[in-house]
Amino acid sequence: MERISNIFLNKPKHVGIVCFFIFFIIISIPIIYTYEKRNSLEYEEFRHHLGMAAYALSFSVNPNLHKIVEDEQNASSDNYQKVTAPLFDFFALYREVYDIYTVVERDGKKYYVLDVANAQNAIAKDPIASPAKIMKELVETDNSDNWFELVESGKVYVNKDFETDNYGTFLSAIAPVYDENQTFIAAIGIDVSIEKYQEIMQKTRNIFILTIIMAAMISILMSIIVIALINYVKLVYYRFQKVSNSDRLTGVYNRFVFIDIFTREINRVQRNKDNLYLIFLDIDNFKGFNDKYGHSVGDDIIIFTAKKIVNTVRKIDIVSRYGGDEFLISICGASDEFIKDIIDRVMNQKYDFVYAVNKNGIEEKLVVNFSVGYTKYKDGDTFETMLERADRGLYISKDFGKHRATFVEK
Repeated sequence: MERISNIFLNKPKHVGIVCFFIFFIIISIPIIYTYEKRNSLEYEEFRHHLGMAAYALSFSVNPNLHKIVEDEQNASSDNYQKVTAPLFDFFALYREVYDIYTVVERDGKKYYVLDVANAQNAIAKDPIASPAKIMKELVETDNSDNWFELVESGKVYVNKDFETDNYGTFLSAIAPVYDENQTFIAAIGIDVSIEKYQEIMQKTRNIFILTIIMAAMISILMSIIVIALINYVKLVYYRFQKVSNSDRLTGVYNRFVFIDIFTREINRVQRNKDNLYLIFLDIDNFKGFNDKYGHSVGDDIIIFTAKKIVNTVRKIDIVSRYGGDEFLISICGASDEFIKDIIDRVMNQKYDFVYAVNKNGIEEKLVVNFSVGYTKYKDGDTFETMLERADRGLYISKDFGKHRATFVEK
């Protein structure tokens, strides 16, 4: 859980990218489903209307004339013109239909009887609009659908898949034709261009693309909002962490956080064999400042002292207000000479540590001095043992006149 929270706080852009894909998938799934469902419904509705058109057309065929034409086998006869006249009228009603034909089965073979094409759509290299050859055998490459048997049983057959020939891409529907005795005499089929259907689907596709683009834009916006929220939470988190980890008066680490950090430093130096120092610093005569000038001035001196210590040590060093006017400093990876130099700079640059107090309109300068006790890590040490030695060093400094530093090794 902590690892996840760290990823959220430390890599908001990565989280934003992941959120974009999550939002996009969540938003896109119903869009894609609706688009596919609409396509399916549009296609089925197209097939349904096509089947109804073929069924309506079956009533336009005169069964008696159809039988005569079948026997005459003359596409130029008056009977052929009469029986096909209603079919040409059908072209005027349904301009998408470009081919109408009837099929009969004799001796296990299928033959075209009527075969007329819409002249406006006859764009083939060898259009069937020219005089048809009656009883031309229908050669099927695939009869897996058994469409003729289906139509002969009284049902309307509509292709499931588009077909392409010299006229273009089309869908076929075939319906039964009956005589006055309700006897099946032929199957009538129509080939319908899918151009209009494609136009409708193109509009649907355009809407789908625009919707997906909008989904992407919404996902981007939501991801930006997520990143902004993470940054806001991150800011609040670090502010809260800083407040909870810091001393409210000075802004340096409080004693509890310092102890935790210092304990981890001890564990680290045990592995790395590095130097680790603990410095215990106390403001000299602090009670006198408080008694003479009031607690607000005492607070100012504490704040002033914390800033001066922080500005003197390295950025990697840890400074803490241990309590009252006492401060702890943790310095790791430094030499004995460096530690002495740091302590000397903290203690002896008096002018840098002068604090002006205005009392009753008179400016006074307070020289803030320190007493220091410090120690160095040795095998087996804990925070408590090192603090005890540094504390002894501090009291030795106090007992020997203050404003001095004492190193305690054991």
